Amino acid sequence: MRANGLQKPFNPMQIGTWILLPTLLLQFLLFATPILPLAASIPCTIIVLVCGAATAFFTYKCCSIDPLDARLRRHLARQNGETEVGPANGESCPHNGGTEDDNELVKFCWVCGIDVH
Repeated sequence: MRANGLQKPFNPMQIGTWILLPTLLLQFLLFATPILPLAASIPCTIIVLVCGAATAFFTYKCCSIDPLDARLRRHLARQNGETEVGPANGESCPHNGGTEDDNELVKFCWVCGIDVH
């Protein structure tokens, strides 16, 4: 299972974005900037490059995080027989000492198709 969006297998839209964003910035620099008047060229180029850099930065931040819920991580660790180190991200353990109870409220993950304890 992937821990974040920067691990293989990559999504085709993800790869397309890696190609499209630099291509669009390069096209702006090569074709739009030279035909603009100097008074408009400098601010427009700075704005486009800052927006492009912000897009690349926030895309990296978004892809580098682990979106897996801490409860789901513990549940999957229990299913795989791995030992639990403790609650992740400061989340408190369930009131029953970490054992699964059929009467306990659970959430259903529609992506994974399992109950999240």
